[in-house]
Order: sequence, then C-alpha cells, then structure tokens
Amino acid sequence: MNNEINIQKKLIESNFKKLDWITTRDFKYDQEGKYLLELDKNIPINVRPVYYYIDYPVTQNYHDYLEISYLLQGKGELIIGNKTFHVEKGDLFLMNNVDLHRLISDPKEKVSIVSLYFSPELIYKPGDDELNLNFLKIFYYRAENFNHIISKEDVDIKVLKLIYNIYIELQNKNNYYELAVKTFLQELLLVLLHYFDDLLLDTRIIYDKNHKNMERIREVFLLVTKSYNKNISLGEAAKAACMSPVYFCRFFKNVTGFTFKEYLIHFKIDKAKELLTKSSRSITDIAFEAGFDNLSYFYRVFKNYTKLNPKEFRGLMQK
Repeated sequence: MNNEINIQKKLIESNFKKLDWITTRDFKYDQEGKYLLELDKNIPINVRPVYYYIDYPVTQNYHDYLEISYLLQGKGELIIGNKTFHVEKGDLFLMNNVDLHRLISDPKEKVSIVSLYFSPELIYKPGDDELNLNFLKIFYYRAENFNHIISKEDVDIKVLKLIYNIYIELQNKNNYYELAVKTFLQELLLVLLHYFDDLLLDTRIIYDKNHKNMERIREVFLLVTKSYNKNISLGEAAKAACMSPVYFCRFFKNVTGFTFKEYLIHFKIDKAKELLTKSSRSITDIAFEAGFDNLSYFYRVFKNYTKLNPKEFRGLMQK
C-alpha cells in the first residue's frame, strides 16, 4: 500500500512541475510587510507554484488570505510567529491571515513550493449556514500548541490531488468551474480538519489574541518601512506601539519571535538585497542606503543572514 501511495505522490509531483511557475521576485508587499495578492472577486482563490530565490525577504510577512502550501523541492526553516519548524520536501504547512511567517533556506538549496491561497469568505460569510464555519476551524480555532505542519509521511495523497484539481479548474474555466473549485476546497479542508482535530478548540481565543497583537504593532511595521535607514531607537518603536520600552521589548519578541533590533536588521538586509539586485551602485553606497553606518558590520551581518557576502550575492543574482 505504501508503495502505491508513493507512486501516486510522485505522479502528482511530476504534474505540479508542469504548471506555470513564478518566482519570489514576482511577489509584492505593502508598507506593513503584507504580501499582496489579487484574487478574483467571484472565486477568491489561487494556486501559485513558486520558485524561491535567495533574494526572498528575510523579514517576516503576512497576508489577508488563508494559505495551504506544499514543499515540492528543497528544505529550510519555516518561522511562524515565535515558532520555528524544520521543513523539507513533501511537507505540507498552513498559515492564517495573522500568522507572521518567513522561510529560511540555504542559498545553494533549490526551493519550490505550491501554495494555495483563498479568502475565507469563499467558504463562510456572516449570515451563512454556521456549519460551513467548521471548514475554517484549522485557521481560527487553534490550540496554543498548534503545529502548522504535516510531515511528508502523513500528507494524504488526496490533499495533493485536490490542490492540483483546483489549479486545473481555475486554468480551464469550464462550465461550473466555480462550483467545482469550491467543492474541491471543502473536501481538502475536511481532510485537514480530521488530521488536526486534536489541536483545535471550540473558541477563537488564540486567533483573536494574535489578531489584536498584530494590530498593536502595525504602526511599528510602518515606522520601520519609512525610517529603516535611520537609527530608530527602541523608545521610538515603543512610542509607535503606545507601550513602555520594557513592555514593548517583551511584547514584540512574543509576537514576532525576534527582538526589535533583530527585526530592524532583517528589514535592512532585505533592502540591501533589493539594491544589490536592481542597481549597479557600489556596495559601500548600498550599505549606507540600507541604514548600515559600518561597512565591516554590514558584510558580517549580510553573510550571517544570506550565507553569502554582498559581492557573492550580487554575482549570483546577475547569472
């Protein structure tokens, strides 16, 4: 039986590889670090097969949609909030619309992910049959120890087939494709519900708390976006969040998994990577533009986060 399942998985994976792939260079973010993705208003769902380049942001991001992703190739560390998970080829993971997350992979490691994004309103809107809300429990009704990851050994082949079927329906747009897509999505969510059942609650208390926490530090994200190349003090960040510096330090680390200083450095590295990729300016100029006032420190930090020095990174991007 296991042999048969492995054969089916390989077949689905080979089908995934034939899809229309994009790269992380096609991603767009707003000033708060939110990943922007336009979905069809009539059928707000999309399947995006994505190759991850090393210039992918190291700063955590989030999005308005719910996400189910399958790691088709590669491995790395997936950071969600203050939790870190090792992920590898064949793993499945899911995030809701308040999960700050980022993927860290070795620059020599090719990473490709098939991601399904959808608006919760596709499944349930206020006033609909409350029964439909159960489909979304894996995103909203989580326990504190919710795992986010289904390891490759436990990924149901049916999940992969349903993701593939949704992609094909969205591409072909045959008669009743909207109905087919919604039906496939409900089937997919039902499979995941059974898997995560022991990690679900009867209340949204954890989700509501995380949502409130995100709102409280939203102004901090905007401050970093606007003033990352200046020396933003801890006091300024705390003031933006309307907190005392001591409380802010604890709060920010609990929500993001990083100290404010670490988050700010991540953001500066992202800006440096963008400038190294898109301009021919000197590395010294780029370091100062990204907010580093010490060149040797910039080299050390850049290599720590990307495993390459700035010159090596630029050379790889120009190939």
